[in-house]
Amino acid sequence: MLRNPKPRTEFRRVGERLTLFHPADDQDVYWADYWRSFDFESLGSTSGFSSLGELGPTFARYLRKGESILEAGCGAGRIVAALLAEGFEVSGIERSEEVVAAVRQGAPFLDVSRGDVERLPLEDSSVGAYVSLGVVEHLEGGPRVALQEAARVLKPGGRAFVSVPYLNPLRARHLRALEQAPPTALTFHQFYFSVEQLNAQLEAAGLVVEDHLPYAVEGFMVREHPLFSRFWGSVACRERIKQGWRKWFRHAPASVRSRFAHMIMAVATKA
Repeated sequence: MLRNPKPRTEFRRVGERLTLFHPADDQDVYWADYWRSFDFESLGSTSGFSSLGELGPTFARYLRKGESILEAGCGAGRIVAALLAEGFEVSGIERSEEVVAAVRQGAPFLDVSRGDVERLPLEDSSVGAYVSLGVVEHLEGGPRVALQEAARVLKPGGRAFVSVPYLNPLRARHLRALEQAPPTALTFHQFYFSVEQLNAQLEAAGLVVEDHLPYAVEGFMVREHPLFSRFWGSVACRERIKQGWRKWFRHAPASVRSRFAHMIMAVATKA
């Protein structure tokens, strides 16, 4: 059995889906709290693709110069800032009014506004690329409407970059062991997706999947793996050891990523 990712969170089985519940009642309040300690002024020194970590090479490979980009659910604006530093025309929308206000104050050069990923304030076929990282899994009704909106605003041949929490093999095994039971005093937070489930959602929206990138192995191992997480929190795991592990996680081979990644990003094209 896996460990729950954070204190007071619980894995639950909802139908046949692995689902995480947490204590927050109001999602807008949760995300405002989540980003409150972020250094928004640091966005001015963002260095482009290299600041995107494991995702940088995939964006560098598939994004085309001269195209406009929308990040739907941009949070603090890190991706918007990175792509702007690479010379792209990029804008972001974010649901939390408080987070948008913080971005505008700390990084007024970024084009970030308040908006809903299920009702994008854009015309049909108006953007060359759509980015949504760790967003659609938080929609309790599922990602269908948001991905249909992505397909609507993309130009023909435009690409969507969509990442969600990955139902890796260990999480899938954990799901099979869970009982159908509602949590106590907790609310829905996010779904997890297998490759097949993510593909089906994208294809139903009219997007053709080109590639996948499982990533963030460290996030899964440190928080959820029962043995490794215990080692990570022990006195034996000194900071020098952690630095070595972090470097290895960032360059883990595909076979390790496919089994232990926390997130998976799909690259898909509008036909």
